[in-house]
Amino acid sequence: SHEIVARLERAGASNGPMTLDALELIKLLLAGLSEPVHLRLVAWAMLSGRSQSVDFLPGRQQGMRAVADAVHRAATLRAEQAGGTGPSQEDVDYAVVLALSAAYGYGLGKVPLFRALGRKPQPGTDDAVMQRLSDMVQTLIAPKP
Repeated sequence: SHEIVARLERAGASNGPMTLDALELIKLLLAGLSEPVHLRLVAWAMLSGRSQSVDFLPGRQQGMRAVADAVHRAATLRAEQAGGTGPSQEDVDYAVVLALSAAYGYGLGKVPLFRALGRKPQPGTDDAVMQRLSDMVQTLIAPKP
């Protein structure tokens, strides 16, 4: 989460228009979440009930709060630069939750999900999924006229 916040803040601090978009955010999230060890730990924490504990580290640190706040600042700045209105904090929070949920689901189930569709993941499949996910997230955080 620290890397994501730093990237968002660098993009927001630039003098030009915002350059970090939903696709870059999705790529950052997927890069961090797609490590097999990370995925196994998350699966263990979820299945064992450990993730529900009040002392579970991500809940205590609230790193996603910092990410959502940085996304909100960046999206609001982008909207203002475009002459529009930025997303609500609630829309950004849901966009982050949906992106993370999809990223975890894809990371854990890519092969069986595609097999269930009678398909096999190809070399460009990850990029295609990231593009479609970013399009979905962008609808939540895009500037409003």
